[in-house]
This record gives sequence, C-alpha cells and structure tokens, in this order.
Amino acid sequence: MNEAMKDFWKPKRLPEFLESNSIDELIERLDKHQYDSQLIHTCFVVARQRNLNREQTYALLAYHAVRLYEQMFDKEVERKMTELPAPFILQEGRVR
Repeated sequence: MNEAMKDFWKPKRLPEFLESNSIDELIERLDKHQYDSQLIHTCFVVARQRNLNREQTYALLAYHAVRLYEQMFDKEVERKMTELPAPFILQEGRVR
C-alpha cells in the first residue's frame, strides 16, 4: 500500500456528534442529528416504514454505512491507481 493510501484509512477526526462515551449517548446523538446526514435520515425513514425495532434500525444504518465506505474506498483506490506518476527527466543517462 502506498503512502497516499495509508492516509485514506485513517479518519482525520470523527464528527462531533459521533464522539460519545456510551452506546446510549451515540444513539441519542444519531437521533438528534438525523437530519444532518442523508444516510442517517434515509435509514431512519426506511426503519419507520418497515416498523423495525431499535436494534434492526442501527443494524440497517451500520450495514449501509459500511457499504458506502467500501464504495468510497474502492473509488479512491481506483483513482490513485490511474493517476500518472510524477514525470521525470533523463539527462545524460541519469534520473533527476
């Protein structure tokens, strides 16, 4: 894995509403901020329409969050793999 991809794995900082000390606090913050994220909001709407319980709702949210992350990661890997390397100049048989 090259240096650019190592940084992609590491989140810079979690959004403030995800910094919590307990599961209950995390759930409370997700409920409170569900309109700040299209993914969270959509999962909550689908859960209500399907009459999912709390555990099923958060399983649905976790599943879609992981899938979205995988798609973003795959696109970033593809982008990095298709970038042209930095140009180099050959002068008198040496690389500069």
